[in-house]
Amino acid sequence: MISLADFRYLEAAQAWLERVDYCNCFEDLTRISDRHDVRVQALRWKFYSASGMHAAAADVAIDIQRRYPEELAGHIWRLLSLQNGLAPFLFALGFAW
Repeated sequence: MISLADFRYLEAAQAWLERVDYCNCFEDLTRISDRHDVRVQALRWKFYSASGMHAAAADVAIDIQRRYPEELAGHIWRLLSLQNGLAPFLFALGFAW
C-alpha cells in the first residue's frame, strides 16, 4: 500500500510529466519510497518513454513483467520501448516497418 506522502509525490510527478517538465517529474519520482507499487512503476515507464530514455523504459517494463506476469501492459510497454529505442538504428541500416 502506498503512503499518503508517496501518493502526493506520485500526483505531483504526474502533473510535471503532463507539463513536459522532466526534471521536476524525476525529482518527485525519486522521493517516492515505495518504488514497486504498480502505479509508481507505470508512471516511471511513462516518464522514461516520454523523455526518450527507451532502455530505462524497457528495464521498468521488464520489472513489471516479472512482478505481474498476467498483466499485458508490461509486455506491450517492453515491446514499445525496444521498438522506439531501436528504430533510429534500424532506419539508418535501411530497415523500415
